[in-house]
Amino acid sequence: MSRKRDVRAMIVVLVVVLAGLIFYSQTPADAMVPEDLLTMRTVGLLGVSPEGDYLLYSLAAWDEATRSNQKTLYRRDLVTGKDQLLFTPEENSSGPVIRPDGAAIAYLRAGDEGTEVWLMDNKGGDRVRLSNGAGNFGALHWAPDGTALAWLSSGQVEEYEGAPGHYVVADEIGFRHLGDGYRQGALRQMFVMDLANGDTRRLVNGDLDVRSLSWSPDSKQLVFAAKRRADLGLNLNTDLWPAGEPPYYTDIDKGPSKYVFLSQEDHPAVKPFLEQTLNRRPEFELYDCRKDPDQRINLAENPKYAKTLKALQKILAADLKRLADPRALGGSPSRTRSRL
Repeated sequence: MSRKRDVRAMIVVLVVVLAGLIFYSQTPADAMVPEDLLTMRTVGLLGVSPEGDYLLYSLAAWDEATRSNQKTLYRRDLVTGKDQLLFTPEENSSGPVIRPDGAAIAYLRAGDEGTEVWLMDNKGGDRVRLSNGAGNFGALHWAPDGTALAWLSSGQVEEYEGAPGHYVVADEIGFRHLGDGYRQGALRQMFVMDLANGDTRRLVNGDLDVRSLSWSPDSKQLVFAAKRRADLGLNLNTDLWPAGEPPYYTDIDKGPSKYVFLSQEDHPAVKPFLEQTLNRRPEFELYDCRKDPDQRINLAENPKYAKTLKALQKILAADLKRLADPRALGGSPSRTRSRL
């Protein structure tokens, strides 16, 4: 009997091994490759109503005909679970934001003349244009009382339309910025639209590059963080990892692109891009913007450009002293002024 049990056990083990080999042979052994991203669809949560009765989301997929990522926007009723189509890719509408009372939704609509701000009710009906013509609009932020919209957008700085002295400077708050690359003189400016008449105003001095904004609870004030024009090209924070510390780089959101690149970080076709994207930034960067418009080749360490680098360093140092930059005058190199 013992011998029969041993034979049966061996047969069972053999069957399990054979089944495993068959299954393994049918399982793809190749890792994900960038081309796999073209077959994926991704969902993005755009907002939830204050009462929690509906939400807005987008569904993005690669479209081979247009060679671009196309987004379709939906509204889901959280009571019934039903989805309602709001915008197809052909409608060129994006950035929906729910009004604080949940009764309406503002969004951006692109056309031949530019982008406009539109409003619809919370079920997609009664669509009306809010802005007085097309413009350069960024992500919209509702005032808590629903009477105004604010946003940031980049552009060449022109006439200052705000009220001088209506913002307070809070120094040395430890807010550190890394370089943004070649900005060509464009700064992020803050704008607000009065929904009663559609009038738009720029609120801050053109010398500031605004990074973020938030409304006060009473809708009467805006608080914002900004960087001075003179600080945009300077990086004294060479100890920082721009995308977060390795190996997880937590400042980059999770997603298929991040997974593909990090899973193949030693691949010769991938490694150079990761190094330029994730590594610490050097103290000085020098690029030939005509020959290298993407700024891929840093010439700061190239002996051929040593004289050019030294001359530009002298100009930068002189400008920082002329502007009384605290870092040029012995201030903390780890702190950059932000304005509130």
